[in-house]
Amino acid sequence: TEPREAIVYEDDSKTLAYMDGDYAITKVEVQEQNTKGMHIALTASTRTFDWLPETREFAFTVVNAVPAKSVTLNGQTLPYDDLKTRGEASYYYDASRACLVVVTGAIPIDKDVSVDIEWAFDPPSFPVAGLRGVLSRANLALNALNAVQGAPGFNDASKGSLERLASLAAVVEMNVAAQDFAMVSAELGAFQSYLANAIQEVNDNPQSDKNRQAYAVALLTQALI
Repeated sequence: TEPREAIVYEDDSKTLAYMDGDYAITKVEVQEQNTKGMHIALTASTRTFDWLPETREFAFTVVNAVPAKSVTLNGQTLPYDDLKTRGEASYYYDASRACLVVVTGAIPIDKDVSVDIEWAFDPPSFPVAGLRGVLSRANLALNALNAVQGAPGFNDASKGSLERLASLAAVVEMNVAAQDFAMVSAELGAFQSYLANAIQEVNDNPQSDKNRQAYAVALLTQALI
């Protein structure tokens, strides 16, 4: 696909020196690579100024993304940061937001940055757009029901689709950290069926608080929109 570009403009924000050309331009270019990966290139400003820091950390967030099998920064393979500490150059998958985050660590201000991402599986085969909203609403619905009586599955092991949906992010992240992408694929591919089952279970489960039940059903139903 054609690359997409963005320009970041900076000046000292205090004087009119920018009118004499005292400003820095950083270019960011993103290109998808036949659905198998993504290349991110950051071209540093060709000029440096006293008001610019010596180093800078960059964090690239790819939204509506599937997990990555591997990520390299300037040709070096990055470690996976399952604790999301963002202390050093690394990457992690945030399933609750359906996004991949790549952190560069401190980079000299005049150094270019090149990031190459290899997806764990073909993104078009696993559309995750809307996953963030579904998981957020599932947790709101679960908390609303547990505050009074208990969600379906609380006392019935044959049920529990709502709890499974609400905990999906943690399950996915655990398996990404373990490099078990077959399980990750299965869980992400099933989230819509988990949602449909959760709506049915909440509808069918007798609740002492009908208002909370209606609220939970509305939350889950609107997550489909």
